[in-house]
Amino acid sequence: MRPRRTIPDDLPPMRVNTVTMVVTGIGVWVAVLIASVVMRLMGLSIPARTVEVCVAGVVLGLLALAWAVPQRRRDVRAEAARRSGESTPGADRRAPAAGSGDDGPRDRRPGARPPHALPEEHHP
Repeated sequence: MRPRRTIPDDLPPMRVNTVTMVVTGIGVWVAVLIASVVMRLMGLSIPARTVEVCVAGVVLGLLALAWAVPQRRRDVRAEAARRSGESTPGADRRAPAAGSGDDGPRDRRPGARPPHALPEEHHP
């Protein structure tokens, strides 16, 4: 008996909190930045660009956070509106929230399998 293969199209999108992920990443960059500055002050040999790379990571993380927070707020408003049956301006133009159950046009095709259905096994 062979195990069933899972096709990526059959898997539902994973729902994640982008803001939490970005803040965690910024925290890691800040921790490494502090450690590298302390090491440099102690006279230990560290690669020359370590501090610059850490600063770049923090700056890019802050830019990502500036994008992620409004996206998260928009998603929360759209989800609340969907639950109450109302429409939010701009909600129809955006892709559905991950894990919302509406995975777009591919679910509306005739004969399309639901996302939880496993592919049929084909034996030669």
